[in-house]
Amino acid sequence: MNQVVAQYASGFYQEIIVTGNQLQAKKFPKENIVNGKKIVSRDIDRTNIPENLEITDIGISDPKNPTKITIETNNWSRALWDILPSI
Repeated sequence: MNQVVAQYASGFYQEIIVTGNQLQAKKFPKENIVNGKKIVSRDIDRTNIPENLEITDIGISDPKNPTKITIETNNWSRALWDILPSI
C-alpha cells in the first residue's frame, strides 16, 4: 500500500481503479517492437485498502495530481444478493 501511495504522489500511474476495498493502479503503457510488430503492455499494481480506511485517508485524492481515479460501485449486484434471500 505504501509503495502505491508514494508512486501515486509522484505521478507514476495513469489510472487508479477502486472497487470495494481493492485498488488497481495502472502504469503507463510500454511499447516494444517484436518481429516488426508493435506490442503494447501495461503493468498493474494491486493492493487492498484496509477496512477502516478510505482513499482520502491514504492520500489518493490530490486534485493537483493528473492521475485518473475511478471508483467502481457494484450496487446492482449487491441489491440482487440482498433481494434473493426473500424470493
